This record gives sequence, C-alpha cells and structure tokens, in this order.
Amino acid sequence: MWLFLNGTGYVAMSFTGIVLPAYAETVKTISFPALFGEVALMVTLIIKGATAKPLIVPNNSEPFMIKKDIQP
Repeated sequence: MWLFLNGTGYVAMSFTGIVLPAYAETVKTISFPALFGEVALMVTLIIKGATAKPLIVPNNSEPFMIKKDIQP
C-alpha cells in the first residue's frame, strides 16, 4: 500500500510540475508523507531478509541422480 501511495505521489508531483507549475510546491508539500513508501519497503525487506529460514536436508546423504534407461 505504501509503495502505491509513493508512486501516486511521484506521478502527481511530475504532472503538476509540467502542467501547473504554480501549484507544484503545494502538491509536493501534500504528497511528501506518501514518499516514505520507499523507506517502508526498505525496512520491510531488511526485516524479512534478516530472518533465516531453516535448511531442509534429506535423510539420505546420497546425491540426487536421474537414471536414464539407454536402450540400443
């Protein structure tokens, strides 16, 4: 959700800067809190990426091999 708001804020600022430059500063002030979406995404990725998942090891120690029947 934060990233969607962040993208919407960037589009609104760009559109206003091109079409209505007199209101660009006002739109920038209003949409600035939505730009924290990038920070929220980075923090989420750091927290989720820091949790290590356990490695599942099969009971047998033999490597997995595909046996093909070769017929002449």
